[in-house]
Amino acid sequence: NQQMIQSAGSRFILYAALLSVASILMYAGVLYLGGFSRASYDGVIFGLIFLGTITSYFITIKIGSMDPSYFMIAIMCSIVLRLLLYTAANFVIIYVDREKAIPNVILFFCLYLLFTVLETLELFKIVRAK
Repeated sequence: NQQMIQSAGSRFILYAALLSVASILMYAGVLYLGGFSRASYDGVIFGLIFLGTITSYFITIKIGSMDPSYFMIAIMCSIVLRLLLYTAANFVIIYVDREKAIPNVILFFCLYLLFTVLETLELFKIVRAK
């Protein structure tokens, strides 16, 4: 069981890194081909979403391994908590750079959606295995 969790963790980091690279390439393509305005805090946003998702994943795994009956609650709490924290981060970014607020917020929540879907799918694989 512990080995399965370690394997899932390694796989999740790989998937998150691949999703990051794919997201950066798609973002660059949209900027180049679509002529959209660049988000002023794109590096910060990518880093925050990546690190936040990985941290959330491993905390959820830790809670779920301590008491499997709380696994689903831990998943839902991590999603809501990250959404609240990311919303607060968005308010800070909007306050600091009102001119580029829309591109920053759109990038932030597109990445939030992608990484939350990845995290949820990977966590549900572990739930089903238990």
